Amino acid sequence: VGRESEALQLLDDIVASSEIEPFISLYKRRAGRSPLVHDRILTDAEIERIEKSLLALERSHQARQPGAQLEKDALNDPENDESAASIAATAAQLQGGAGSSRIRQLVLERRRQRQQDSALDARPGPLLISRLLYHAAMRGFAQVYHVRGVMEVLSRMLETAACVPFRLAKHLMPNRETWDIVGEVLVRQRDRPTFVRTWINFISRGARPPLDFSRRLVQMLVRQSCLEQAIWVMRIGRSLPDVGDHLPASPHVKDHVPWDLKVQIMYVASALDAATSFDSIMMTRTDALRQGKAAAQLPLIAPPDLDIHTQLIGGAVREKNDRLAEHLFRELVDAGITPDGTTYGHLAAMYADKDQIGRVFVIVRGMLVRRYQLLATEPGNRDLGAGTPAAQKTLKIRALRHVQKLQHDVECIVPLLQLYVHANREPEALLLLKSWNRVYRDYVPAEKLALALLRVYNQPGDSQVVSGLLQKVMLKLKEASPAQKPKDTNGQPEPGSQPAEQTDGPPQTMAVYAETIKTHLRAHNLLGVVDVLREIEERGHTPSFSVWELAMRGFLSEQALDLFDVTHAYLRDRLGMPLSLPLYAAWMRTLRNHGDVAGIQAAFDELLEFGQVPTQQHYLYLVQTYAYNGWIDRAVSIVDSLRKPHSVLRPGLNLNIAVIEAHVACNNMERAEAELRYLLDTTPLPKSSIPARPFNYLIIGYLYSGNGRKAMGAYEDMIRLGAKPDVYTFAILMQSYALARDLENCMRVFNEMIRIGVAPDLVVYTILICAFGAVRKVGSAELVFSQVAEEQDVQRQQKQQSSLDSMLSLQADDDMNIYTRDPGLDDWSSLLDAASDSRDDGMTERMRSQSFFNLDPVIYIAMLKVYCRAQRPMRALATWDRLIKNFPVVRWDPRKGGMSSKTLSFTAQFHLPAWTLLLQTARHSVGVSRVLAEPSAMTNYFFMPMYPPHVASVMSMRKGVKDYIQSQLAGDKKDAATSSCINNMQLRAKLVKEVELELDKRVAADSEFCAKVRQSQPTPELDADETFTDFSYWENFGLPSSIDRSAVSEALDTKKHWPYQEPNWELFDTEGKFASESAQGIASILSHRWRRLENAGFKFNNIHVAIYIPCMLLGRQYAELSRFLSLVEPKPERDSRPGSNNISSSGNTSYRYQNIDIPHYATIMMIRQIKLLRQLLYADRDRRMLLDALLRRDAMLYQSYRAETKLTLKNRRRSKDEMQVMRERRAIHLEREIAWASELATLKNVALLWRELVTYDREVSMIDRAVDIASNALN
Repeated sequence: VGRESEALQLLDDIVASSEIEPFISLYKRRAGRSPLVHDRILTDAEIERIEKSLLALERSHQARQPGAQLEKDALNDPENDESAASIAATAAQLQGGAGSSRIRQLVLERRRQRQQDSALDARPGPLLISRLLYHAAMRGFAQVYHVRGVMEVLSRMLETAACVPFRLAKHLMPNRETWDIVGEVLVRQRDRPTFVRTWINFISRGARPPLDFSRRLVQMLVRQSCLEQAIWVMRIGRSLPDVGDHLPASPHVKDHVPWDLKVQIMYVASALDAATSFDSIMMTRTDALRQGKAAAQLPLIAPPDLDIHTQLIGGAVREKNDRLAEHLFRELVDAGITPDGTTYGHLAAMYADKDQIGRVFVIVRGMLVRRYQLLATEPGNRDLGAGTPAAQKTLKIRALRHVQKLQHDVECIVPLLQLYVHANREPEALLLLKSWNRVYRDYVPAEKLALALLRVYNQPGDSQVVSGLLQKVMLKLKEASPAQKPKDTNGQPEPGSQPAEQTDGPPQTMAVYAETIKTHLRAHNLLGVVDVLREIEERGHTPSFSVWELAMRGFLSEQALDLFDVTHAYLRDRLGMPLSLPLYAAWMRTLRNHGDVAGIQAAFDELLEFGQVPTQQHYLYLVQTYAYNGWIDRAVSIVDSLRKPHSVLRPGLNLNIAVIEAHVACNNMERAEAELRYLLDTTPLPKSSIPARPFNYLIIGYLYSGNGRKAMGAYEDMIRLGAKPDVYTFAILMQSYALARDLENCMRVFNEMIRIGVAPDLVVYTILICAFGAVRKVGSAELVFSQVAEEQDVQRQQKQQSSLDSMLSLQADDDMNIYTRDPGLDDWSSLLDAASDSRDDGMTERMRSQSFFNLDPVIYIAMLKVYCRAQRPMRALATWDRLIKNFPVVRWDPRKGGMSSKTLSFTAQFHLPAWTLLLQTARHSVGVSRVLAEPSAMTNYFFMPMYPPHVASVMSMRKGVKDYIQSQLAGDKKDAATSSCINNMQLRAKLVKEVELELDKRVAADSEFCAKVRQSQPTPELDADETFTDFSYWENFGLPSSIDRSAVSEALDTKKHWPYQEPNWELFDTEGKFASESAQGIASILSHRWRRLENAGFKFNNIHVAIYIPCMLLGRQYAELSRFLSLVEPKPERDSRPGSNNISSSGNTSYRYQNIDIPHYATIMMIRQIKLLRQLLYADRDRRMLLDALLRRDAMLYQSYRAETKLTLKNRRRSKDEMQVMRERRAIHLEREIAWASELATLKNVALLWRELVTYDREVSMIDRAVDIASNALN
């Protein structure tokens, strides 16, 4: 690595010293001119001599090939274990080679040969060059996965063959071995663009590529979800003639492909290049997919290949395209080709997904049972079953060799086994395993059994159960089969070999390890993935690159960059292995999202250092990272370097748009316009094919700079050029009008979008909701929200109904015969449309409907913002409940064991702003904002005390009597009793007013007396004889039967009602309507939601606490406030000032809330509330004391008040009615006094907890004074 130029220069030097050097020099000198007289041209005799030497060299090379095959057969021979082991060790030693290059070995061998020739002849001869030299050089680069070096050697190979006569060129042109080397390294590195271009260059010579080369390309395209393009490759390959081993034909020989067919093939090939590249300036992906449909009209000359069709069937099954999979299977059958186990495995997986278990039964019975019967009835096997152990061993080896073709029988077994296990049909599952075991002569390979179990138990919660289950299965197999078992060689059992016994741990195969890693990744359990990699290392195995890549992709998906960096450093430094191109792209995309400029540049440099060919995608991530982080000049310089004539890679459409985005990001609109003009002038695409993205960036830039006129001018230019605006274009314009609160223009843009035919998505609906909320049109915003919800429900119902209809249609007529239709009658275009319907339609209706499911939280947050602006707390609470129902707050930490361990919980990013908006809405509705702005307004929220349960019961009885009287007076009957009751109630109301006015005057005039006496009053208690529960004095209808003195006494039994708890408030009443929107009710409902989030592990922050505490305080939720404060970690130390008492930390980490800072204004608000409660308590206590004095309930109190009052007492005797009203008012003021005292005592306890959480000594002293005030009032 890093010495690519030296290796290529060494290759050029070898070629320059060879016998063909005169041809190469002559070709280079006379390029573009006629040969000169002094140019040396080899004679025919010299050419013939060189040709004979090349033939002799090829024959000697071919003579060595059977020896290699004999070595391979010896490795597979069960009787030659020692020789096989020695050969394998020698091969591994040679393959390692201490890092020596094959090119250097070849040069040394040739130098030694030349020295021997020089000893015989004084004049050494020139080197003999053939394709073997190029193969050695390509293998040297392929050993370190150096794609660029391999392609450079291939280019030199083709260039050299073009310089020599045909008699020599046919020994230098690439053959099947050449393309095997190229295909192997390209598949390993997943270099799709290079592979496709190489394959297209091959077919441009008029010959069909080697079958293995096409197989590798199809395999790569299928794995990268390019199924339609893989089918194009298949049909192009079948339409070309096979010219044999000399591939492709020399430039001196004409191909035999008709011109019109060649044009048609290259027409499809150009579409293939554009569709498989990550970015193209020549053709859009939509045009490429449309042009590629011409592959259906290509004539098919060659028969179908089993491996290619099997891979295509597997891709169709993964893409859920059942029609295409069955069509390809019928093509195989009608062509007379017998499908193998892999093909049947794909079909079994497809039918299992479609719940066609009957067809899976047919496949299993046909593949397993019949194959076993054929094996048992073979001559020579019947008498071996009951023979000696050696004979049984021989039969077992034959059985293993017989089922070697059945490598994918796991896919056939798993659907049935999963059905039995999930349906609790254990006897049938055991019977299936026994039948499977009989096929392998009482030994199912541990690898296959482990894979089956891993795929059956594939749920996220099963990741920790699988390991123990596998150990039990391995123990049972060891007990059931004590004899020797076939050896496990690199994950696959070799026929005739002996296994190494496994005492513990899962089966040691890469396939099992890969499936185990997949299980852990589904559970987001990164700890399990690390344990698997550690176990592979401890067992002494070398993981395959697919296992490394699977684990590293999981690390990237979970944003575990530290684990990715450690694994990547091990691969790079210890093993010298580069990553594949898609993995480099995923890594760079993650670094771009994190804004790591240095990291993404290091990744790109490493990609170049390891000899990879960067694609448009890698350059795009690099340019975007520089642009997003302010390195605009660096981003532009990268694209400018690609625009130079000598650049191999030309910047595609996305790279040119990225430059425009970079200029817009730095507010350089002039250069952005210049880049857009350059794109429009240089692109060969029609202007209507230019996407709306560059125009969208210009519109955003102009709107951000405040130039709305130019923004609309960019929109008009887009319409004039024929480029169709997309949904983001209209969203940008609507958002600008929404921010300016211009609802009229916002709706005008929305109507224009509907007129053009662009379907709105969730972003547009969210902007509409925000626009309506900005102008306080809550009803219109709710209509839009309802529209989105209805569309969501329709999409979900259609999805469920379509799956149900497909399942019912398949179950209605399932004759298990898939060979009834002629493959030629199928429409290939419709089949391919079905294959690409889910990914190649761009911003289609399908993608639009998907956005409603992917972006649901956004619209909920928009509605919460509307309700916050309009101060609709109950609707905001209902919206929050719906959000939490659809999107729970818990997401398990993948570093702590995934979903199965439940150790930590994390809050999604959209939950934090949604909960903040809900708290802000509650703060406005409860009245915290008003009280903070105007402290005197706090009195308005304490007009009624919070009655303890026993006092509330008495009040409820009194209300029941009053309602009964009102019902009796509400009729049309006007007799004497009714008229008398009406007059009495009117008289009572008049007397109540007079008594309260007199009390107000006396409290104001005799304040000194009240202040002196109130401290000596005992703690009041509510007596059953003194309660006011009925109006029997004022009416003559009689009391309801439910009210009596025993009920009052029962209600006043205080032992059954303490400790006091606030009443629970619900969001909806019994009729389904919103409950009362009182401050106390809103605070109670909010506290319930807080506790639910707390139990779910919601990650609150200081902003939430700063809003929540005042809401609970002003909402009078003292029990909830005490509970919350008890969960907050006290401050370890306070501000060190004179007289301060420092608190030492207890070291207790069991607190739910840590590092919480209670705002100072909340402390001031709590102290004011204590003072207000004391004031209200004193007001009702003073009135009760004055009524006691006026009613002469306490003689000493009456005498003291008579002596100190500043007002004259009435000399006349009060009337009986007036005395009754005074007794009633005394009972009511007593109830209020008890309620205010109870609330003040509860708030005092809150203040004591509050004291431990403040930071400064000044706040502590203020709280201490407030506690003393409350204590004095209560004592």
